[in-house]
Amino acid sequence: MNDQPLVTHPFDREEEDALQQLFTSFCNHLTLGQWELTRVCLRGLFEQRNKLNKPSKEILRAVIDQPHHASYGSQSIPSPFHLSWLCLVEYLDLFTDEEDQIPEPIVKKVEFRLLLYLACQKAPQNVIQDIDDYHSQIVYRDPDLFSSGVSDLPSSTLSYLKQLLSESPQFGRAVINDLTSKGKGFLKNNQFIAATLCGPHK
Repeated sequence: MNDQPLVTHPFDREEEDALQQLFTSFCNHLTLGQWELTRVCLRGLFEQRNKLNKPSKEILRAVIDQPHHASYGSQSIPSPFHLSWLCLVEYLDLFTDEEDQIPEPIVKKVEFRLLLYLACQKAPQNVIQDIDDYHSQIVYRDPDLFSSGVSDLPSSTLSYLKQLLSESPQFGRAVINDLTSKGKGFLKNNQFIAATLCGPHK
């Protein structure tokens, strides 16, 4: 009589194995840029979050903070900035307790970087970097504590913003609106940006 291979089944680990398979599917779909399938897996992981070795909110936060390393991208996730924003939307919907809230500066940066990607696809990389750096000064620093030391936008960047405002007014106004701050430290720059892009007030 030939020896038959033993059939193994994780009778005592079915739930654990199913959860591991769900997490593996989440990672695979995320890597391949299959957002809708990623979202389905994410929701399933959230429902079983108390059984995960790594908290689901930490998984989402990691993707929000480091989207460039999480996915190859696809038609549904055309850029890391889209992925970061999509995960942010899911996070804000799933985690509503005050202790789980993402700091407002991070939310603003995620939203602004997606806007910058959509609005400035033809911009030189140094211009995009200048705009992003300036915006970081606004969201990460208390402008009232910095009456001096706020970096100006280079003339080449202001010229690009003026061009953007002319060619795509809606995007241009959205970007410029995010580059103005009510803080005292930015008042001079706000006036300079307005005068350069829109002309002097009459």
